[in-house]
Amino acid sequence: MRPFVALIVAAAGMAQSGPPVSPLARYLELTPEQGATIARNGSEYSAFATQRFQRSAQVQGELTAEMSRDPLDPLALGARFVEIETIRREIAAAGQTRAEANRRLMTAAQQAKLRVLEQSRRLRALAQEAVCTGLLDDTAGELLAGAITAGGFAGLLVGSFVPSSRFALSFVPQYCYSPGPPLAISLYLDLTDRQAGSMAAAVVDFGRWQESRLLRSQQVQAEIDEITGSQMPGAADLGLRYAEIETIRREIRAEQARTGAKIRDVLAAPQKDRIKPVSDALSLAGAASQAECEGLIDPGPESLYRSGGFAFSGIALFSCGLPGIR
Repeated sequence: MRPFVALIVAAAGMAQSGPPVSPLARYLELTPEQGATIARNGSEYSAFATQRFQRSAQVQGELTAEMSRDPLDPLALGARFVEIETIRREIAAAGQTRAEANRRLMTAAQQAKLRVLEQSRRLRALAQEAVCTGLLDDTAGELLAGAITAGGFAGLLVGSFVPSSRFALSFVPQYCYSPGPPLAISLYLDLTDRQAGSMAAAVVDFGRWQESRLLRSQQVQAEIDEITGSQMPGAADLGLRYAEIETIRREIRAEQARTGAKIRDVLAAPQKDRIKPVSDALSLAGAASQAECEGLIDPGPESLYRSGGFAFSGIALFSCGLPGIR
């Protein structure tokens, strides 16, 4: 089996390996019957798409062989490109059929909730910018990270790993933005130049301070690598160094919180009111992302679940799993 096909089949198997705890099921209060039907629709769709992907992989192999011929046969090339496009359209049509079937299951109350998810989706990019600029607190950042895990939401994780090559990983939080608020959130909040400048200054100050602490953390990691690479280390040797890394992590976390509070203090009362629905959108991000994947709401322009590209169709098919009821 070709690696590409094997990956698809494995992914399809994972997507169908028992219903996970689902933010979408909880949010919509799906009945067991609705959940079972949506799961069945998804399983049938995945089975059909897997079979069509396998044929597409075969055609891709034929296309590679044809491209190596000299002279080229335009008719043979064209026939295979047409077949690949036909497969893409078949998968897209099957996905649309599944989406329509799933939407027909929804009650009026659930349809109203889906409209709320649609609205929250439109604020999702703003929510990411707000987290990354310190305009939302750590709780929002955790919601953003959780949404990525629970619903497949594509975004930036607020943090980076500083690994030891031999022992545990240490998580060091840090902002995921460039100095100054991004344009979209600036326009949404109607920030003044003075506000934007104050925020940028806070970010630069934090960045310079954090850089020095991260550098020290890397030095300690290097010390750990050195002593573990040459001999069996003593508990005290390792303990002191890992304690220092954890202390640095806590220092950065605390300074990040102080910087975020300083940034949020720049906002006027009406701007703070405007940021609230952006924060609320994060709490629904997991459900909204899964609703997109199940075809219950239309995907946004930035979504992984938009059809039209063959690769994107593959992502849409196998990344959302089943909407479990537990």
